[in-house]
Amino acid sequence: MVGLKPALAEKGLIIKYNKFDTIYIAPESNEELIKDLLAINTAILVTE
Repeated sequence: MVGLKPALAEKGLIIKYNKFDTIYIAPESNEELIKDLLAINTAILVTE
């Protein structure tokens, strides 16, 4: 993983945005964050 990594947890999410930008975050619940993001924008692509 190359990019900004402000979180230290191992089971976080890598969010890709713009063309080449990424950020690693570790919310309390990955599933809740994904659900909330999809409620805001259904065009978000979620992959594993």
